[in-house]
Amino acid sequence: MTKTKPLSEIREETESLVPRSGPASGQAQGEIALAEKTKGKGKVKIDQQQLDAAMYKVHSKYAPADEQEAARAPIDPHAWQIDATKIELLQLLGKGSFGTVHRGTYEGKEVAVKIMNWDAGAMSAGEASYYRQKFLREVEIMAGIKHPNITSFVGAWAGGKEFEIPAQNVGWKGTFTFKSATCCVLMEFVSGGSVRNFWINSRRAGRRRLPYNTVIQLALDTARGLAYLHSKKICHRDLKPDNLLLDAEMRVKIADFGESRLEAPSLVDMSLVTGTYGYMAPEVVDGSKKLGYDHKCDVFSFGICVWEMYCCDVPYSDMAGLRARDMAIQVAMEGRRPPIPRCTPAILQNLMTRCWDADPHQRPEMKEVVRMLEAAPMAGCIETTQICLCDPICLFCSGSC
Repeated sequence: MTKTKPLSEIREETESLVPRSGPASGQAQGEIALAEKTKGKGKVKIDQQQLDAAMYKVHSKYAPADEQEAARAPIDPHAWQIDATKIELLQLLGKGSFGTVHRGTYEGKEVAVKIMNWDAGAMSAGEASYYRQKFLREVEIMAGIKHPNITSFVGAWAGGKEFEIPAQNVGWKGTFTFKSATCCVLMEFVSGGSVRNFWINSRRAGRRRLPYNTVIQLALDTARGLAYLHSKKICHRDLKPDNLLLDAEMRVKIADFGESRLEAPSLVDMSLVTGTYGYMAPEVVDGSKKLGYDHKCDVFSFGICVWEMYCCDVPYSDMAGLRARDMAIQVAMEGRRPPIPRCTPAILQNLMTRCWDADPHQRPEMKEVVRMLEAAPMAGCIETTQICLCDPICLFCSGSC
């Protein structure tokens, strides 16, 4: 039987993983903020590379059997390999432990370039191999996806030789060196930013809520993309507003398949703890149950995303004093959920509560969610039967949305 990591052991080994969004200057969204670990002799700071290495050991030790087998299976890159020497990097968009994301061009087309390099001498050959296979699995998944609500795959480079390409950033121009172990993936460049940035900018402009019709459309676009993934037996596993991008026509495109994987035939074979705690389903957080999980974990995350779209706030902001792992325990063990404002239209209340039900079997399939949202009333700010008990300046209550 597949080994599943007990929650108590994960708590001891990984400490606090707190995703946060970076500022507009280009700090990587979803970057991990490291908490200080107090143990014995005062405080010891853990840097990000050390944490990545520790997480590799946890993940690889407890990786499900089907994932271990996939890591050993050869991958033929010929179907998607591009000539990376034709890439030009124009702007750095974000930076992580072992990679960077850039706006760039490839053969005259504007693209987003995700570059991964595991040749920095900061990890063992086994660790580098694990991350490389994880990256190639991401590429294999993306290469088989085509949907208007999912970022389009352009191609990828699997490494193998060293060369330089032209690169620039704000106030700098030069070259970028691809080492033999450097890999990259090219996706369509989505210019509108993330859904999270969208509602943050809206609040900065003085709006406490997004218009009801906008929330419905954002949710519907996301639901359609997710329903497509599930029809292909693909679990995203890290759905959050940072990974929902907006194009020039305000259409949502699901991005970042770094944690995605094909759904296993057995639930217990989907038991690797992964994702972002604030959006993570209880069955994913609580590995001690040994039940595994399936695509319904994405449905839970979707419910949290809809709450954020409507409330224009970060989920569990009332628990800001807690470390992420403790917040996750409250979600998994105590059924804690973000508070739904009393002025929320009934259709959205019902959608949120059904999607984030503690029992995965009670959550709807995404194709049902699509039908619910397609049938949603798209006129007016609030249903006439909805009793408003909210702050009088709430946009939905005032009828000014």
